[in-house]
Amino acid sequence: MPSLESTSVEYNSAGVPIKLPLIEDLKAHFNVAEQKPLKRYIFIGVQHLTGVAVPLIQAISEAGVPPVRIFLIGKKYSTHQAVYDHLQSLGCNLSALDRMRDVNNPYEAEVELEIDELLSRVKTLLHESSSLSVLLFDEGGKVIRLLHERYEQIAARFHCVEQTSRGIREIASRCLRCPVVDVARSPAKKEVEAPMIAEAMLSLFDQALNRWNHIFPNLERHALVIGYGVIGRNLVRELLKRNYRVSIYETEPDVSQALTMDNISFLESLDSSISAFPIVMACTGSESLIEPHFQQLRDQAILVNCGSSDIEFAAWKYRGRGRVLYNRTAFQDADFHLRPWENLYCVPNGDKVFYLTNGGFPINFSGELDPIAPEKFQLTRALMYAGGLQAITLQSAGLFPLDLSVQDIIRARFFS
Repeated sequence: MPSLESTSVEYNSAGVPIKLPLIEDLKAHFNVAEQKPLKRYIFIGVQHLTGVAVPLIQAISEAGVPPVRIFLIGKKYSTHQAVYDHLQSLGCNLSALDRMRDVNNPYEAEVELEIDELLSRVKTLLHESSSLSVLLFDEGGKVIRLLHERYEQIAARFHCVEQTSRGIREIASRCLRCPVVDVARSPAKKEVEAPMIAEAMLSLFDQALNRWNHIFPNLERHALVIGYGVIGRNLVRELLKRNYRVSIYETEPDVSQALTMDNISFLESLDSSISAFPIVMACTGSESLIEPHFQQLRDQAILVNCGSSDIEFAAWKYRGRGRVLYNRTAFQDADFHLRPWENLYCVPNGDKVFYLTNGGFPINFSGELDPIAPEKFQLTRALMYAGGLQAITLQSAGLFPLDLSVQDIIRARFFS
């Protein structure tokens, strides 16, 4: 891969990243500027619209997709206003920015409505132009699932990339009618990204505890981690580094065996043990607790989502009856309740209470332009870009691993 004149991230006047070295390398490596491999494509992205999204979307455009054919559904709980404004100024089509219709709805249900509306719009565009195809960057597998459930007649014109393990689980049992590149389980992503995410989660959680010190003045540093996958393992490592006492609950037998071998405190059941923990962190990609577990929570337990969306604690069931003790913007907007990710909720629980941090949304999205420094997180964005360039070359349907040779190039450049 050719060397760059500059190996630094470039920013605009608003502090938004506009160039990432790894993506610049890929553009040169694949001769994107001259070849314009995406000139006959529509682009759909369901993504976290943090700072590092901008260089990725700009690289998609430079590969041939005009902004008028770029459609973005940003995760509301992570979208940053400066990023939204920048992408809108480029002419991209963006979903509504910053609030839910009803906080008592699952967030994923509201996103599904947006996706359905977008797929209907794209279906019309494809019918109007038989030469267009679609490149999709999915995050959570929801677009790919809805595409196959409701828009199967256009599925063969899609080329997809899935970013998350949850998304791969969502689509793994489907008979796919289009190619999907699996970035989620690529060795480069698993080895490098997970430690960065865990570190960001713990840093932002500790910062939040400092802000909430008047609410939790004598908090015991004792945490239960539910889920010991890639994120869970790194989360435990970070907690131990920060002098937390840690226990783990995991249902997968092979993982449980490894925990026993590593002499890590392991719970065989939550039913009788969850009451011991002042902090409960979950990173399973699904609902981690059922109603009886909530009843057994310790009084004033703090629930911390270290997964995605508001799924881990089914937070939509509890926000409506909770009281907002803290709002990130100091209650400056009367509609703060429609942005639950900005709030710390105190929820009645029988004769006890529990707390939902970030309204039950992930702790690593707390209003920052980039929760992880662009110099570090550019690796994930570069892997997605490489996945997209690979996806458009695939002629058969199915799930495909990300090209190992390209991973090696990106990883070597990242560590150089």
